[in-house]
Amino acid sequence: MLGLEAGQSAFGDVYAWFKNLLLGPAEQMIKESKVLDEAQKERLADEMANQMIPWLTREAEKIGIGESGIVCPRLAERSPYTRCQPIAQRCHFWA
Repeated sequence: MLGLEAGQSAFGDVYAWFKNLLLGPAEQMIKESKVLDEAQKERLADEMANQMIPWLTREAEKIGIGESGIVCPRLAERSPYTRCQPIAQRCHFWA
């Protein structure tokens, strides 16, 4: 399990890192494909890059609140120091 709390200014960096983490192996497999020509490889890689986060968002929206076992009620805070509590006290994890 991985937990991450970042300030608002880090959102773009974290977003890009997460997208690259998910797409990296797929992009490498596309590059090495023997069944796709170069134009197809480029179009497929672009399509995947443009659709990864929207697809994950649609899938996440299918999960009901509390269904995953992880609930973080204060995600709207702009700073981790707004409340003087560590993240473990603000988020509740159920097995």
